[in-house]
Amino acid sequence: MSLITIILPVYNGEKYLFVAVDSVINQTMIDWKLIISDNRSKDSTSEIAKRYCQKDRRITYIRQNRFLNANEHFMKTVEYCDSPYMVWIASDDVWRNDFLTTCIQQLENNNCGLAFTRVINISPTDSIVRRLSTISLISSNSKLFSTLKYLYLPEQLGKANLIYGIYRYKNLSQYVKNYSFNDIWGADMCFVLGFISYYGAKVSNEYAFSKRLSDPENKSLITRPLLWPTVPLSEFTPYIYESFRSLSINAKIVYILNLPLYLIAYFIHYLFCLIIFSWNKITYS
Repeated sequence: MSLITIILPVYNGEKYLFVAVDSVINQTMIDWKLIISDNRSKDSTSEIAKRYCQKDRRITYIRQNRFLNANEHFMKTVEYCDSPYMVWIASDDVWRNDFLTTCIQQLENNNCGLAFTRVINISPTDSIVRRLSTISLISSNSKLFSTLKYLYLPEQLGKANLIYGIYRYKNLSQYVKNYSFNDIWGADMCFVLGFISYYGAKVSNEYAFSKRLSDPENKSLITRPLLWPTVPLSEFTPYIYESFRSLSINAKIVYILNLPLYLIAYFIHYLFCLIIFSWNKITYS
């Protein structure tokens, strides 16, 4: 049994798949296995994955029997793990070669269920767009404090990336028995928020994870004012409800007490940005 199972869910990922897999192979920690879960891709993803399987026995390729939406695909792959730790990696993510070591050390040294690092956003051509340092503020020895910090951290500062952190598998498997993604905007953030409320999280100050901004939605995220609220008004109510649904009992109480302040802060923030910051642009470097 490997120390960690790495799950790579992919659909039509031929463009960057080799970069993600190479960053796994180049890890300084070698006690891993990688499962590439292909959601019935129509490009050359299958051929690329099978070539890697021939090169490295630690890599396995699985093709789904039917097409799954993104949330279903993630939940389906949890059952593939048979290791103490599990992590998802997107087909265009890039890990620094000590990403696994850094995160696993945090889990071994702290009583928490999730570990991650700071994030670098990179462009489609691998240039650095920005460094997301505020993610590390989520770390706390208190699960409730981590939950509140995650709740109040603006969405555009990269908190959704924590879904790609390393989980204690016993915690993750228990969590998904009681909670699963609903197909709404921000489902990944709701999932992480709930997990942190049950098991806590630690985020290293190291920048060992790179998230590629390769689609129009992500590009718009960095060409609008940096502090612009990113929860669409039309999605705000289901996002709030799903966030609440994901939480532990104690966190639900704290959430209810903080909800009026959160709502006021959100709408003041929205109006402030609309009036003052609409001119402030951030572009690719």
